[in-house]
This record gives sequence, structure tokens and C-alpha cells, in this order.
Amino acid sequence: MKKYLITFLLAFVAFTASAQVLSSGDYTATVSDLETRSYTTDFSGKTYDFIEYKGNCSLTKKGCQTVYRKFSVLQNGLIISVNIEEEIRGGTSIMYNIETEKFSLAGEDYKPKNIKNIILSAILIYAKWSIK
Repeated sequence: MKKYLITFLLAFVAFTASAQVLSSGDYTATVSDLETRSYTTDFSGKTYDFIEYKGNCSLTKKGCQTVYRKFSVLQNGLIISVNIEEEIRGGTSIMYNIETEKFSLAGEDYKPKNIKNIILSAILIYAKWSIK
């Protein structure tokens, strides 16, 4: 598990050091106000270490801002969960499987736009899925 956590952390460092904007087709995702926190929790006699990232994302379609949301990212083993907050549903989670290198949302699998920018890729998938 530590190997995957290190991989994710390195990808996140590359993500924060590089552009925080990613586009695909008509959609552009931008992230800002990133925060990080680490914590440990005990569950069923086992201790789990988590690193959580939070921030804001802006989604545009054809150059016009359509939504502005808060998001959070949490890794547990081989799964990275990107949750984008929504007023109606409370939020939409997009799961990324490190082994298969695919996202899962609403029963559908998606390939990331850019494997080095998992967070931005997840937000773009959310934009295409939710903004019509």
C-alpha cells in the first residue's frame, strides 16, 4: 500500500508543480486553494493512514464558466476517490483504480485525459457527465 501512496504523492507533487488547468473538447477544469491534511484512523483493529486533499474547482464549457465547486481527494489502497460537492446530491464521487488506470462513475469506466493529473482528469469526467 505504501508503494501506491508514494506513487500518488509523487503524481500529486507533479500535479501541483505543473499547470492546474486541463482541457478536453469543450470543457476546461481549473483547481485552486489546495489544502492537505494527514490523519490516522482505527477500524476493526487495523490502523489506516490517509492523506486528504481539498480545494476548489471551476468548470467551463466553451469558454463560459458553468460551475464552481469544492472537491476532496482521498486514497485508500489502490483506489483514489475524488468527490465533487453538489447541493442536491451532497456530492459525486469518481473512483480511480491505480491498477487498471481507469475511472468509474455511475457504472461507467473512463480513461483519464492525463494520467499525471488524476484530479483534473476526474473533474473533466465529472464536467462531461454532469454538464449538458
